[in-house]
Amino acid sequence: MSRDRRWLLLLAGVLLLAAVLWTIPARVLPWLLGDQPLKLSGLSGTLWRGEAARAVLVLPSGTLHLGALRWRLEPASLFTFSPRIAVDSQWGQQHLAMRVRRSGSARYSLRDVSASVDARLAQQWIPVELRGRVDAQLARLDVVDDIPVAVHGTLTWQGAGWFGPSGPRALGSYLAQLSTAQEGSIVATVSTLAGALRAAGTVTLDAGRYAVDARLDPQGPVDPELEQALSLVAVPDENGYLLRLNGALVPPR
Repeated sequence: MSRDRRWLLLLAGVLLLAAVLWTIPARVLPWLLGDQPLKLSGLSGTLWRGEAARAVLVLPSGTLHLGALRWRLEPASLFTFSPRIAVDSQWGQQHLAMRVRRSGSARYSLRDVSASVDARLAQQWIPVELRGRVDAQLARLDVVDDIPVAVHGTLTWQGAGWFGPSGPRALGSYLAQLSTAQEGSIVATVSTLAGALRAAGTVTLDAGRYAVDARLDPQGPVDPELEQALSLVAVPDENGYLLRLNGALVPPR
């Protein structure tokens, strides 16, 4: 067999292999994910560009329904063992879009995160039904073992409120500027955009532990139900309330 013929056969084999890899169906993705918190069903498309009719993120603190999810996987990133994938999901008015890179077995780097969720989602983790929408615009979010270790961006809670024994109660709208002092130490600076309950202070997260140091100042007469709720977590003073809390973000495993 001539050298030119061998090269042609090799080239044909490479092209055939590339064609097979490019058409790998999306249904192999759950097998590749293995024991990961992201659970997918109703898959269509290919491994590189596909869609799941239903996606659920199972975390130690609760379950997050993502709805329909679409993804685009960069083939070249597999050769560096750091898969990079762009995802976006929609579930009713809830949406999420971001670029994700996995580094190692427990570290994820998220970039260009844009999300909007109903504040009632927090009821899965705290025993209070909240109102309003939470919007996130994050240039960076790094997560290790399900704990954020670095972040840069903003969180906005619009139309914030809660459901008391007598019905819904309005609080206001709030902004949190998120930054990282050093990896593993995150600071959120909270300010008030509008509303009857003014809030200002900081929330810090360091090595999986959180600390809240904030001031709450009601504008005008205080709703009796709100006053009762605040008295459970904050200390009153002559001008308002001091809120100081600390604890573990996730209970030790």
